[in-house]
Amino acid sequence: MYTNKDDKNILVMILVIFAVSIIALVAIGNIIWKIIQPGVDIAVAEISNIVRINRLDYNFEIPVRRDTPVAVVEPLEGVEKSSVELTVEQQAVADMNLNYSFFIPEKDDSFVAGSTNFFEEIYSDSELGPVRITEESNKNFVINIEELGINSPAYISPKSSMALKFGFWMHKSSYSYNQGELVFLCTRRFFDNTDPRSCYFLNLLEINDEIKLEFNGEKSTYKITKQEYLNGNYDNIYNNISADSKSLKIVTTGKVDTGRGRLIISATRI
Repeated sequence: MYTNKDDKNILVMILVIFAVSIIALVAIGNIIWKIIQPGVDIAVAEISNIVRINRLDYNFEIPVRRDTPVAVVEPLEGVEKSSVELTVEQQAVADMNLNYSFFIPEKDDSFVAGSTNFFEEIYSDSELGPVRITEESNKNFVINIEELGINSPAYISPKSSMALKFGFWMHKSSYSYNQGELVFLCTRRFFDNTDPRSCYFLNLLEINDEIKLEFNGEKSTYKITKQEYLNGNYDNIYNNISADSKSLKIVTTGKVDTGRGRLIISATRI
């Protein structure tokens, strides 16, 4: 069939508009899907979980409730006492001699008060050991431990400063960078356990795991050589800092639940 030139142009324009519209709709649909996909995934996962739980067979039966006679108190004067038959378990409880006289120990120096972060426990170490560094001698440290997701700055802070709000901090007995052993302190519960500045999971590190350090743009890697716990005499940690410029220590509280003790991770530069 013969069609004139104008009709052909109109047909071409319609086809072009149709194609562009399809492409635009696909693009818009793709954008909308990216927006709602997380919510859809969560909803699907939740529904799947509910269905799975409802299908679980826990391999036990819930017994039918039955009324069991219970003991009653002595009746009021003038009221006839009713006879009650106790089960074996109830009779055993009724015959039990309860003793509420027990000893409550007094608080002493070894007592660790309730706390959520044990800031005081680890920060008290700032009093120990000799002074080798000052606030101005070391700056711009960054500690990275990939196994634990740790990526934290480390600071030199005066004794009066709340250094933990920055994450890691350097102990005063530490040597300066490339002049001797570096000693860093950190907390296990001042931050959330997923915070990159937290040492909550420091005890999970193993021998040969790596600790990466950056100082003023210079990067170095240390391999863990020793992990040890101390229950006292913490001053020995800081009075025996090595002059070896390739060694490093990280010190934190020994126990997550009580804050007692010290956990020391030692590493050597590779």
